Amino acid sequence: MKNKGFSLIELLVVLGIIGVLSSFITPKVMNYLAKGKDTKAVAVLESLRTASQLYYLEEGKSFFKGESYGEITVEQFEKLEKYLSNNARDLIKNNKVVVEIGGSKDSPDSKDIKYGGEIGFTTQDPKALEKSDKSDGINIWFNKTNEIKDFNLSGNKWVDL
Repeated sequence: MKNKGFSLIELLVVLGIIGVLSSFITPKVMNYLAKGKDTKAVAVLESLRTASQLYYLEEGKSFFKGESYGEITVEQFEKLEKYLSNNARDLIKNNKVVVEIGGSKDSPDSKDIKYGGEIGFTTQDPKALEKSDKSDGINIWFNKTNEIKDFNLSGNKWVDL
């Protein structure tokens, strides 16, 4: 009677082939997932900008009126909540308003990618020469920290988005 089954050699060959194929696919999948998170972060920024504009139109003042320009606080964010989706509170982590990003890099062409991280939001124009320079009172920008590199995975500078 012939034994019906796979030999150890056949199983090892199949596992080896799967291992080689996955080593080619995994970096691509990681890159696509990271770019997706970066795209989501930009979409969140645009939603916050729209919410800020709607707040200004309804209230006749900016959502941080009377407060200094800088990182958006939870209290300021709560003023914009009615203009955002129901899951907007997910942006609040450790008493800060942040969104998860997929990755960052030092230059648009860099192959050295730092995956993961969080980026906050600010009312201070990152291109302003002085901290005292004011923005228009409505716009919101990314607040890049030192742990995040200057460019996103698509090669755009975080502070230019």
